[in-house]
Amino acid sequence: MNRGLFPMLEINSARRRGVSLVETLIALLVLSIGILAVAAVPIMTTKLAVQSNKRELAVFIAVNELDALEADERETLNISRHEPSGYKGIFVKSSKNNGVGEVIVDWSGASGKSSLTMERQLSRHSDSTRGKELGK
Repeated sequence: MNRGLFPMLEINSARRRGVSLVETLIALLVLSIGILAVAAVPIMTTKLAVQSNKRELAVFIAVNELDALEADERETLNISRHEPSGYKGIFVKSSKNNGVGEVIVDWSGASGKSSLTMERQLSRHSDSTRGKELGK
């Protein structure tokens, strides 16, 4: 009778019926990891949506602040505010110097602290058109 190369690894055919406990536990472990991965998708999607909304709000606030800096008559201006216009957890720092406006918006969220910086050249003639309708 030829036992092959690895006689110690051969298993009697009577013992090969059914599934062993170790195989079952491994299959359950793989299945549970898959289920957890699928369950994490909606959580991560919600987290990313909240981050996107916060960033969109920060851009909105920054553009409004740049517009306010442009409309201000002073040449140099530095303003720092916490929670402008009732937005919770947002810190805004605005500055205007040599015709350039810069706004830094800081906020904290589920992924930690984030920051957005916007800068643009401000119009020299914006103070002459302030409060006037266009075309008149």
